[in-house]
Amino acid sequence: MIADPQTGERYPVVDVHQHLAAGEDTALIQARLQILDRFGIDRAVLLPPSGAFGGKAASASAINAATAAVTAAYPDRFLCGVAHVDLRDGAAECARVIEHAVTETGLRGVAWHHRFQGAYLDHPAMPELLRQCARLGVPALIHVISGSGLEAVWRLGSLLRACPETTICALDGFSSTEQAGEVTILAREHPNLICDLGAMISVSGWLIRQFVDSVGPDQLVFGTDLYMNPRTWYAPAPLYEVVHSDFSPETKKKILAGNALAMFGAAWPPGPQGGA
Repeated sequence: MIADPQTGERYPVVDVHQHLAAGEDTALIQARLQILDRFGIDRAVLLPPSGAFGGKAASASAINAATAAVTAAYPDRFLCGVAHVDLRDGAAECARVIEHAVTETGLRGVAWHHRFQGAYLDHPAMPELLRQCARLGVPALIHVISGSGLEAVWRLGSLLRACPETTICALDGFSSTEQAGEVTILAREHPNLICDLGAMISVSGWLIRQFVDSVGPDQLVFGTDLYMNPRTWYAPAPLYEVVHSDFSPETKKKILAGNALAMFGAAWPPGPQGGA
């Protein structure tokens, strides 16, 4: 938990955007947990390796098994794990992997980082895969990193319109000023869109304020985009922007943990694998 410097009130913190590194061993996992402790992050959502640091090293099923094993081994630190699918495997195989990951492996969401698969965010297979997520009751977490034409925010708009029944979490939406403005507009138009603060640019406090003033606090979640090999940050800037802001305590609670718990169907304190 983290203390509000203005009121002293302590808030639970859930980081929805941490990636398992390819080959992450026990020592790195312990180092990750020490980082959580140091900055008052109670739980993290563990996403699969995106491909950013090593490409396609294993099958989607093997990656999902590894993610599930880590979250199961540390149920008091990981809210849940999120599944990996690879569009290069074809739509039918992606659907099979999603079904197995959620119903058999216990993962509680599905993540895409399209630029590492050489696919556009609005790939023709995406609408039906997103509808599958809705049928299974799990969110879809989609990266929209600034500077990638494959992951352009306008492409996300077409998926939101096609799949209003699916909760879609846009990861890295605050990675540029323009990007933050675009996801704010989309969130105002689509209540099924949640935005995380991972990969946030350094001068984003006013962009968070703009989002909350325009959309409200219910569609924003705390995330950091933490990798351990190599380590991607040394202090979680989004955490400090939120906790040092002049938002109400209720708004801070929603952004730092409450909205994440709702998205993954968890209670506080959360149980293993995101259960109540």
